[in-house]
Amino acid sequence: DEISKNGKEKVEILTKKPVRIVTRDDNTGITVRCLDDSVYHSDIVIIAVPLGVLQQRNHNHSLSSISFKPDLSDAKIKAINQLGMGCENKIILRFKTVFWNNNKPNKTEGRPNESNNIIKEDRGEAYLQCTDNRFRFINGHYFGKQNMIIAHTGPPFSDDMSKLSDEEVVKEVTSVLKSMFYNRLKEEEEKNGVNGVELLDWKVTRWREDEYAKGSYSFVRVGSKFEQVGEMSRPEGEMGRERMYFVGEATSVASNQCVSGAFET
Repeated sequence: DEISKNGKEKVEILTKKPVRIVTRDDNTGITVRCLDDSVYHSDIVIIAVPLGVLQQRNHNHSLSSISFKPDLSDAKIKAINQLGMGCENKIILRFKTVFWNNNKPNKTEGRPNESNNIIKEDRGEAYLQCTDNRFRFINGHYFGKQNMIIAHTGPPFSDDMSKLSDEEVVKEVTSVLKSMFYNRLKEEEEKNGVNGVELLDWKVTRWREDEYAKGSYSFVRVGSKFEQVGEMSRPEGEMGRERMYFVGEATSVASNQCVSGAFET
């Protein structure tokens, strides 16, 4: 948006153009070759792919693999290989009823209706705790997402999910919710003859299996150093004539792992 806003010429955004090879010549510029053998030339290139994709470089078996010619600097390669790429998945569930609200919520939210009158709405607690360390729950209903709960899951379960279907993952999550709110659901069923856990729809993210992500956030894993995050942000090329720049949360010293870090870079 900023490029098209500030420039006089229209900017063409090309989609479905996976990049295979980026060739850098400090004298003449950059050549980018795509999977369909189309070729593009430029003065500079900005590499904005996730760390997980950079870790697949030169791997011919990966759809997102990018080769660099000449190869990246030794320090950059070391940083790419040693930093970690984590995986945080979400299981988003929408139910027919909100069975997880507390009888005495810790907070009541007010929202205006069409007449700007404040409607008091019991949304319950924002975060729901459980003893199953695979999941952390956010009450989507609290934040205005009606009848929704979002389960966050990190390693090892977020990686083990690849062995399960979406239906099996959802079954695991709803089983935990049933155990968390067993008494409340039992009371509801006895009172109204209704099973409160009626799932309307759901969405399961799988960032590790996404060929163009290979994870959801970078981190400084054992054996790596935080200084290597700074190394990730260094441009490649002859000093004073750098032509290859790197951006993204994995290159942000100030906000590593976060969307704000990606934006800042």
